[in-house]
Amino acid sequence: MTDLSPRREHILRAVVVEYVDTAEPVTSSLLVARYRLGVRTATVRRELAEMSAQGYLQQPHTSAGRIPSDAGYRYYVDRLATPEGAPAAERAVRKIAGGDRGPGELLDETCRLLARLTQYVSVLATHRQRSTWVRQVALTGLTAERTLMAVVLSTGLVESRVVESSVDLSPKDLRKVSELMTAAADGKRLRPLSKQSPPPAESVKPSARALMGRAWNALRTLCRSLSDGRLVTEGTLYLLGLPEFRRDMGTLAEILAALEDADVVRGMIERPAGAGPSVTIGDENEPDALKRLAVIADRFYVNDEEAGAIAVVGPTRMRYDRTIPIVRHAASALSDTLTRQAG
Repeated sequence: MTDLSPRREHILRAVVVEYVDTAEPVTSSLLVARYRLGVRTATVRRELAEMSAQGYLQQPHTSAGRIPSDAGYRYYVDRLATPEGAPAAERAVRKIAGGDRGPGELLDETCRLLARLTQYVSVLATHRQRSTWVRQVALTGLTAERTLMAVVLSTGLVESRVVESSVDLSPKDLRKVSELMTAAADGKRLRPLSKQSPPPAESVKPSARALMGRAWNALRTLCRSLSDGRLVTEGTLYLLGLPEFRRDMGTLAEILAALEDADVVRGMIERPAGAGPSVTIGDENEPDALKRLAVIADRFYVNDEEAGAIAVVGPTRMRYDRTIPIVRHAASALSDTLTRQAG
């Protein structure tokens, strides 16, 4: 990401603020009239053109003003956004969290409130089988091109999946892959294991390495499936009121369909992240139907154990300054309350 000069940062911030408020392209004359840029309209027009060439702005039509690109929003979120306090929103979240609701009602009400506070879609996903871990992974040949993967869990249950194999793999090769996978997975809980990269496999031949890659992907999918819990979605109707989607009902239909897919939604909000909310913008999202959206997600915990994630999903033209703190506060309130209820 190329550093922008202070003046260009000022211009980018102004374009984001104006476009978020109006959903209309921002012109150089408007920027000069409303912001203290200290330069003439012609200079601002030139700066806008150069920032477009850098990829931070877009021009929808030849005679139109500029709008932020995904890269422009990313620069703004990472370097320019100033989180706003939202005392009323924080009090509303704490009021729900401080009540005597059971865990299920608490999660539903918090998700519903988050949608209402932000006027975007709110999504909440919980994990289950938090204390279950993997004991052993064993691969056994079924046919020349099919291998059975058996996963022994700490509960004593055995889950099996069929994985595509290779004709040149011997029982010894399968035992070696089993040993490598067991060494990497033994004692790991399901949720962390669902995000873990495969172990190194330089000690086995290429076809065995390929098998382990496929088997590890199958193991991660299995762990994710076993650890998935509740999924709550609120506020999808708010998308209907956004001008960018009212003008493009085909895209809106694709987005709504994607939000009905539990696997898509979980993948969207449960990405690995550090402390605090994560923000994915436009092309950073998968699948293609979600590339017109931004997702602000944060994790909540029971004691020190991750219990789920809560997120706000809206257009890339999102009020990041206000929404990021609200999501962070909702996740923190859920963590505090669920930990207290767990005793």
